Amino acid sequence: MAAPRIFRPSGATCTTGVRCSLQTVLTPILAPRLCSIASKNLRTIHTSSQLCSSFESSETATSKFAQDPHFLTRRLTDELQLPLFAASGDQLHLLRDPSHFYQTLKGKIGQSKDRIFLASLYIGKEETELAEHLESALRRNTSLQLTILVDALRGTRESAPTPSCASLVSRLQAQFPERVRIRLYHTPNLKGWLKKIVGKRFNEGWGLQHMKIYGFDNDIVLSGANLSRDYFTNRRDRYLLIEDHEDIANYLHSLVQLVGQFSFKLEAGVDKNVTEAEQTNPGWKLIWDGGKGSTPPLSRQTGMQPYPESGWTEAASAAVEEFTRQWHSRSLVPRANLSSNEKDADTLLLPLLQMGPLKIRQETCAIPQIVDLALDTPSKEGRLPMLALTSGYFSLYQPYKKLLLRAKSAKSAIVKVICAAPEANGFFQSKGVSGWIPEAYTWYEYQFWSALRRSNRLLKQDGRDVEEGGVEIREWKKDGWTYHAKGVWYYPPSAEEAAPTMVHVGSSNYGSRSADLDLECTFLISTRSKKLSQKFKEEYAILEQDAKDLVDGELFQRPDRRVRRRVRIASRILKGML
Repeated sequence: MAAPRIFRPSGATCTTGVRCSLQTVLTPILAPRLCSIASKNLRTIHTSSQLCSSFESSETATSKFAQDPHFLTRRLTDELQLPLFAASGDQLHLLRDPSHFYQTLKGKIGQSKDRIFLASLYIGKEETELAEHLESALRRNTSLQLTILVDALRGTRESAPTPSCASLVSRLQAQFPERVRIRLYHTPNLKGWLKKIVGKRFNEGWGLQHMKIYGFDNDIVLSGANLSRDYFTNRRDRYLLIEDHEDIANYLHSLVQLVGQFSFKLEAGVDKNVTEAEQTNPGWKLIWDGGKGSTPPLSRQTGMQPYPESGWTEAASAAVEEFTRQWHSRSLVPRANLSSNEKDADTLLLPLLQMGPLKIRQETCAIPQIVDLALDTPSKEGRLPMLALTSGYFSLYQPYKKLLLRAKSAKSAIVKVICAAPEANGFFQSKGVSGWIPEAYTWYEYQFWSALRRSNRLLKQDGRDVEEGGVEIREWKKDGWTYHAKGVWYYPPSAEEAAPTMVHVGSSNYGSRSADLDLECTFLISTRSKKLSQKFKEEYAILEQDAKDLVDGELFQRPDRRVRRRVRIASRILKGML
């Protein structure tokens, strides 16, 4: 297999990794920063028409995309100054289901020689088998390093002595203190008296570490799935395995380490009065060290002082922006090196970070351009382009919703949306107020459907012909399963059997919460590989198989879809947190 390539600036001598000095890696900025990666003034999303005003018209853009599937990913890396990675489509593999995801994780843990890095919302408190696989790998290989990044609120939800995510992984830190580093990110939005009033049952609404990155040496699994039993058995999600790509692995490993610098350090406390065999659940504590205990050291990575325990967001924002700028500089390459006959690099991967608390808004600058591309692309031989979008928690970010409600011409793209039926929502029949959540998402779904109807944008409804395009919503439901998938697939118009040439994969649910509160990492992937396009097509088709219920007026008339007034009021108040 050909070695993976990172796009490098002409004449650059920087080696793989992010430890190069700024003088070595930084090159002159080539494109205007129309959508700042971390602008203090960027309070709202730029629409793609604003973002691209200094570049070609949308008509020119769609024409260029028809000739080159990589056109949009390349344009975004220039406009937003983001890194861009090249790969062979043969390096990307889609995992079938939760069981395949779990078996792959265990297999990769066993094969790892140098590093394992896991970023997730949480690790299930009962996932002792996964912890045992990590322990075995560390015992077997004395040079193996393990880094874990989870959310502090979710990871410590259960109070001691009740088992929790923190107590589960603390054993690993106690056994291998020099080789295991565990970090817990705590949102800066919730602290002091507010945190005490809110309590543990509802505190996650203020923001979470939501990235799902699972790295093993130079192999990566990107997903929306967490590391707990339901995600390994009966909770539907997406899973993309990227094999043998050192540059992407280095980028994501460095990202996890960087976020760890402004997160709490978990330190296990070992009781010296008991044997190791008896030390099944060591005590633990969270310590704020400002990143001093990170690897590589803070000073080597950014040259910055340790982060203070409060008021660190501005410094963290600058660090993430500088991190992105360094990687962008290293990934520039003359366009001549990316010709269509370059068979080993038929796929481009553009990482998009969304960190609302830090004013990092890469994803919300990119998604509108994808939607605009679909809506503005003309039909070809009677075939319309198609944009497919799914989210397990469907409550679209308002700017995205506005784009889908408008069309510049009478004929527009076909937009297919898959969301979770109430029975497939992870909170279905939960006790207490959390049991209202599926009902709240029904209300959000109804509001979006109603807006589409008022705008005459519903596909094949209210007299609109399929040839005119429009938006269709379907609900996913499967007995005994819940739904957590999220993503975007773009199908260009084609006289042949259509398949997606661009997809968006990762942790984002495309709502206000993903945009403003959580830490998200996603990838926009474009490909010329027909084989990989077919894989993405099959992936979406599998989701569609269980999305049989069309959302229409009749559905909302059913007694089981009645939304109580108190839920409607709460939904309006808490919309940005769901």
